[in-house]
Amino acid sequence: MDKNTAIVIVPVYNRRHLICRCLDSIKEQGYSALQLIVVDNASTDDTATVVREWINRNPVWKYPARLLTENRRGAAAARQHGVQWVASLGMPMDSVIFFFDSDDTMEPELVRRAMNEFKTDPATDILCWCARRHRLDGRISLSKSNPVNPGIEHHIVHAFLSTARYASRLGFFLTTGGWNREAKVWDDWELGVRIMLRSPRIKVINEVWVNVFSQVDSITGMNFSSKAGKWEETTDLISKSIALSGRKDRMHLERAVCYRRAILAAKYNIEGRRDLATDLMLHTLRSPVLSRMHRNVLRAAYHHTRLGLRGAYTLCTIRGKLL
Repeated sequence: MDKNTAIVIVPVYNRRHLICRCLDSIKEQGYSALQLIVVDNASTDDTATVVREWINRNPVWKYPARLLTENRRGAAAARQHGVQWVASLGMPMDSVIFFFDSDDTMEPELVRRAMNEFKTDPATDILCWCARRHRLDGRISLSKSNPVNPGIEHHIVHAFLSTARYASRLGFFLTTGGWNREAKVWDDWELGVRIMLRSPRIKVINEVWVNVFSQVDSITGMNFSSKAGKWEETTDLISKSIALSGRKDRMHLERAVCYRRAILAAKYNIEGRRDLATDLMLHTLRSPVLSRMHRNVLRAAYHHTRLGLRGAYTLCTIRGKLL
């Protein structure tokens, strides 16, 4: 394989009715040097058969598409299985790796345009773009990156390195340790923090290159309280990574994580789980990185959000910097 190879990893679980739409959008990219890897995450329907039949019908790339199986449940485990398979092939470190979800579709020319961006600027580690979100109620919204300051604080607060919204040079990605199987929710947020801790050279394309479709049975789910505890486990993983990073600004970054905890607590409250909200806020406000001022600011953000209001982030910034 050459250094212009695009690697696309798609985990899938019980998506027999959606996976072909996703794969068709990848096929239509028209990029011949593409290695497609679909990882079936122990589906209980015939998703694997549907994927296998699709591969047999579409021998369109220079490198044959692959169907792998990962029996450990969770998208992170499936994606990491794909990463390990790629690493075992000894692919060039200048190859570019894309992660995609089986629910979603690529806009035409995404792969080709991304590969051209990496080729034009060899110093780029991460390339980001925008997503069009199709919600269950029919609303459509845009998820944008911050083209001015796509830094680690911005990711902790806004999670702009979501699964389908970036690509990475393979060599850089392998230095991050890859997907953490312990993260059962918000796994892309957790990985994104570890990516940003390595101070990557990021280029942002302020254009919509993917369509993200909400699903009733998605991993994220329809509410927060149904997966209470799992969100907190992921934030704890992030706090651990920040603490071990040795960065001079790690206390500031941990305060940004506290902000995310306060917003999660407000979401619990909105869903009628005041017990969960109270417990999480009390835990958050005990953090040793918070001063009295920080605690008051987080309380204000919590109450602002639980009332259904937006813009809590602006309440917590001083001269454009969080807390």
